[in-house]
Amino acid sequence: MQLLTKNAKKTVNQKVNIYHFILNLIWIAGFLFFYQSITGLNISYLGIISLAILSLYTLIDYMMHSKKSKIMISVIALIVIILFIPFIYRGLLGLVQCIIHLYNIKYEDAFNLTMTIQTSNLDMMIFTLFFLLLICYYVYRCIKNRSLIFIHILFFIVIFASMWLGVFSYIVMGLMTLSQVGLWIMNYNDFISWRIRIWLMSFMAVFIALTSIFSYRDEQTIGIIKNMTASKIDTLRYGEDTLPKGDLTQATNIHLDDEIRLKVSTLQIKDFYLKGYVGSRLVDNKWTDLKRADYNGNHQGMLNWLENKGFYTTQQFNQYLSYDHSQDIKSNELTIENVAANRKYYYAPYSIDYLSRKNVTQVKDQNLVSTTLFGSDNYDYQEYSQNLPCELLNTTDLTKQAHPSKKLVKYNKSENIYRQFVYDKYLDVDHSLLSSIQSLFDQQQFKNTGIYSVSQHIRSILSQNMTYSEKSIHHKNKNELLAFLNETRQGNDVLFASVGVEAFRYYGIPARYVEGYLAKSSSFNKQGKVTLTSKNAHAWVEVYFDGIGWMPIDVTPGYYYDTYALMSMLDQSQGVKEASAKKDDSKKAKAVDNQGSSSVIKQAKKVIQKLENIFIGFAFFLGIILIIFVIILEMRRTLYQMKLYRLYRQSSQDQQTRILYLIIKQILAIYGVECYVGWKDQENDQLLLHKQMIHEGEYLRVIHLLEKFFYGEKSLEVYEFNIISRFVETLYQHKKNVSLYQKCKLHFVLVSKKLFKQIDNMNNKGGKQLEK
Repeated sequence: MQLLTKNAKKTVNQKVNIYHFILNLIWIAGFLFFYQSITGLNISYLGIISLAILSLYTLIDYMMHSKKSKIMISVIALIVIILFIPFIYRGLLGLVQCIIHLYNIKYEDAFNLTMTIQTSNLDMMIFTLFFLLLICYYVYRCIKNRSLIFIHILFFIVIFASMWLGVFSYIVMGLMTLSQVGLWIMNYNDFISWRIRIWLMSFMAVFIALTSIFSYRDEQTIGIIKNMTASKIDTLRYGEDTLPKGDLTQATNIHLDDEIRLKVSTLQIKDFYLKGYVGSRLVDNKWTDLKRADYNGNHQGMLNWLENKGFYTTQQFNQYLSYDHSQDIKSNELTIENVAANRKYYYAPYSIDYLSRKNVTQVKDQNLVSTTLFGSDNYDYQEYSQNLPCELLNTTDLTKQAHPSKKLVKYNKSENIYRQFVYDKYLDVDHSLLSSIQSLFDQQQFKNTGIYSVSQHIRSILSQNMTYSEKSIHHKNKNELLAFLNETRQGNDVLFASVGVEAFRYYGIPARYVEGYLAKSSSFNKQGKVTLTSKNAHAWVEVYFDGIGWMPIDVTPGYYYDTYALMSMLDQSQGVKEASAKKDDSKKAKAVDNQGSSSVIKQAKKVIQKLENIFIGFAFFLGIILIIFVIILEMRRTLYQMKLYRLYRQSSQDQQTRILYLIIKQILAIYGVECYVGWKDQENDQLLLHKQMIHEGEYLRVIHLLEKFFYGEKSLEVYEFNIISRFVETLYQHKKNVSLYQKCKLHFVLVSKKLFKQIDNMNNKGGKQLEK
């Protein structure tokens, strides 16, 4: 408890002021490191200014006690600020630009704040001085008044801002945490003892040791923790499959087991490339998204503009077909049941019709994902396509139609805008692979006549020089594609597709890396159903066909048709085989629907693993709820304690005595002891003595003083009041033989609305009468 008499406070006032000053210095030191990481200003310069400011505040607070002096100083400070407003304004703009610069570096964005005003070093210096004046004053007042909640808010703002901007530092967190812990300890004990000093020194030693170990790799460590946490949360939300999500170091896992992933049903039997993960650029052996900056600059607002025009890249092929009247393609219904694939993605073919569902969205210009908390299990599509490889598509130039409709004009305009973006962003070959790609694919004469010729050339070169293998060799601390191209020349579809993307780009054709599931027409039963396992997981290239959109092209040996077969397809009519309406009760169909369930042990392991994931997920979310609940309780407790502290300080000694009596009643009630003045005094004294909470007779001495105050209607002497105050502290700090439940009640429930209501009722009566 924080309830000391004014005289008691005077005896420790000088020590407390010294420790306040030290805590201020530590906290501000942490903030200075944070501010320096943003602005790049000299840390020594910032430290000298802050030390001077804190010393000035301490001196003013120590010497100036009259309201007139404080008003005079405030007026002078206000005049100085008004005189320097232009410098402060320009300096503020400079700080904003520094933050934007860090944001752009962290998130590879190109956000820009257009400024006609130039910021000079003088502007930044004057603004920094003003800013530090405000921060130092805020921290100084918070620490002096022990306003824990406000100093906590500023602490979390600084830590989250440093993580958001990529300038997190253990030094910043450690210094601020050290100051906060010191403030909490002072707030808890309300005096400085040798035990507290030793505790603080020990904490300082641990802090110095930790920061010296981790400070050189702050952001790297945080990045690893962040990625691991995000990955674990994604797994708990959406489940996990064997797709490596663009990570080439995990390429060998794509066909790792034969667990059932998807069940697909269709009215038309043909090949379906079910698109999931999409990678646009290769960074550190991983296919990932484009930079945020790629969607800004000249292309800022493009995605929103396309969406407003009804142009969606995931449904672009279907939009094209609706305007190409030369092709008569029937509608098909495709149903997908997600058994154990990643539920984050809507696995969709390239020929789907417009989606009107509320629980699915298109991510940028890439793929479809679920917007529900735990992903989606079942969905269906309307789709329009031929059973024909994409490189053989008979395309029509829609821009040359004689009398285009308004919708077609709008489509052509949207496609033209998006095409410019595609050719601007999806043609870059990874610089580390350029020479290898060039030497591999330019080893013979080749004439680039379009997508078909390039795809055939890439397939030919890869099949001649590379060997397909289910398991890819992982090369630690090496560029996986370089090792694949120049050393092992052996790998699976993940590596073949990755090389294919770079090769298409090398020949000027926009391409991306895609993972998902491949449903071959030969694998469907007569009813148009197929069960896809991890063996059907696949990686392929998608290339951009001008006017049509992104379409899949396979370059992995064994997954595409050879030249002879392709030419035969061109010569023959490509009808689509309809699924049979009859039930297929053949043993073969039954075997397909029950793949992966033959082994009882394997199935049992899968069930156990799923139950473990469910349990971990439940425990995780329960833990989050518990943490939030504890934070709310802690905030509530802090607010009530601040209110009680202010009320106590503003009260007379008689009112303070009433408050102390009510607190004694509350504490003893939590310990299971009923306390009333003049009732069971001897029995309660022995009970508390038995619980080892007090010394013998200590409770009786306090009760006799309260009897004198309430029944004798006499004010207590200072030393008598101090006895009651110390008794409250003894009860509150006692932790022996106390259950966890009682400790929680003492911590969170002691100061509550009920206590304030009792205080109001007692004070409203006036005098010293005890409420019966």
